Amino acid sequence: MPLHLVDVQNRGILSLKEQESIANLVHPINEMREKVVTIGDRTIYHINSTAQGGGVSEMLPRIVYTANEVGLRSKWLTINTTEKDFFTLTKRIHNYIHGAGDENDFTDKDRELFEKVNEENAYSSGFLTEMIKEGDFIVIHDPQPAALIKFIRKKLDRRVYCIWRCHIGLDEHNFQTRCAWNFLKPYLIEFDHAIFTAKEYVPNYLQDRYSLLFPSIAPLSPKNEYMSPFTVFQTLVQCGLANFGHIAFHQEYKHKVERYLLDPLDLDLPFSPICTQVSRFDKLKGWLPLMKGFCEMKRNVSKYCRNCTTFQRNLLENVKLILAGPEPASISDDPEGLEVVQELKLFYSNLPRDLQRDIGILLLPMSDIDENARIVNALQRLSLIVFQNSFREGFGLTVTEAMLKRVPVIGSRHAVGIRLQIRDGIDGRLVNAQDDLEIAEVLAETLMDEKKRYYYGMNSEKRVLENFLVYSQIVKYSDIFQRLLS
Repeated sequence: MPLHLVDVQNRGILSLKEQESIANLVHPINEMREKVVTIGDRTIYHINSTAQGGGVSEMLPRIVYTANEVGLRSKWLTINTTEKDFFTLTKRIHNYIHGAGDENDFTDKDRELFEKVNEENAYSSGFLTEMIKEGDFIVIHDPQPAALIKFIRKKLDRRVYCIWRCHIGLDEHNFQTRCAWNFLKPYLIEFDHAIFTAKEYVPNYLQDRYSLLFPSIAPLSPKNEYMSPFTVFQTLVQCGLANFGHIAFHQEYKHKVERYLLDPLDLDLPFSPICTQVSRFDKLKGWLPLMKGFCEMKRNVSKYCRNCTTFQRNLLENVKLILAGPEPASISDDPEGLEVVQELKLFYSNLPRDLQRDIGILLLPMSDIDENARIVNALQRLSLIVFQNSFREGFGLTVTEAMLKRVPVIGSRHAVGIRLQIRDGIDGRLVNAQDDLEIAEVLAETLMDEKKRYYYGMNSEKRVLENFLVYSQIVKYSDIFQRLLS
């Protein structure tokens, strides 16, 4: 299958002129306009592994669109393949970079498959023969398309600038991380420059050619745009999570949210207090310890609610946990999703009925990306707390999304990316993602302290506006391009 050119023009992205009508965005947009330096008639090609599902595919439409608006001509391409074993291999590389996985090193057969798929994509769609021209920039995201560099250099040598953008990493090394970085080394050393989220992620052989860059969100995208209470209710009805028969709403979504085992309407949204985690169904996202921590709190409300008010006790007794992620079959580059969902279902099925009623495992449809984004937006805005309980996280976009909405976040202190986002006790809380007792205790404390939740939310929004918006990312890319040109 050939490289696919992704159209970002028909995604309903607002122009910068329209975005400047929001007072909070005027300064960062003006600052971006002032600092970006154009690169003439060169084109920037961003290449990743999928057009939907995951943080990279959510960032790229806004990065590409915004870059074009300020004179940095940009396009977005995705690699494709019918080789199912390829994404099994790249998922294994992904897990190894996070220090997880079995004790087996990569083989020559793995390298052969890795290069075969990348070579097929490199020589498809006229990419190397017609599309790319001398002086262009190619930004390759994460390990999946990294071997493209071998064929780019073979065809074009150093006549194009190649950058590897890594969105993942770990701040320690073990057998798995060494295997992954050794496997990728022949490709990564051919890049002119590399971009990482944290210095702890950078392998030794790239220490002389890297920059640091925080991933970012677009504040007016369907996942982050303001929703009035009416719009939240409307979205819940459209996706099948609520039913207000006496109120006229827009047309219902063609594909509805599915809840495992129980009726989604039994969650009683939007009237039930909820805590939510939204993420891919990935082994490293800490789903099971989060569910166990929530169950621990619910089973022992008296233990966690000493000297509390009647309102606080009622809140702990009635709060529900939403575990939401994309329907696994819809994510082409992540073959582990179904396995993780089955593991969660098994644990959930053995819970007492009262706990089952308080937990919703939701599979979100991906047939319409904007509808999916609005469902996530509505769930986050409804939440008293958003979780990101990842064991490993290069950078949690769902954390940033909730912070922008002034929703307090409880994240993992062991995930470097999340520690870069949340200052413990200022913007939210950090916990041991594998300790269900600590999760239960911090969850109860945060739920019962309404004033602190308010402070966390206000501080979070300010932190995102100052550090994690798409405009600052465009400026950083511009700086890197200028450095390479000079």
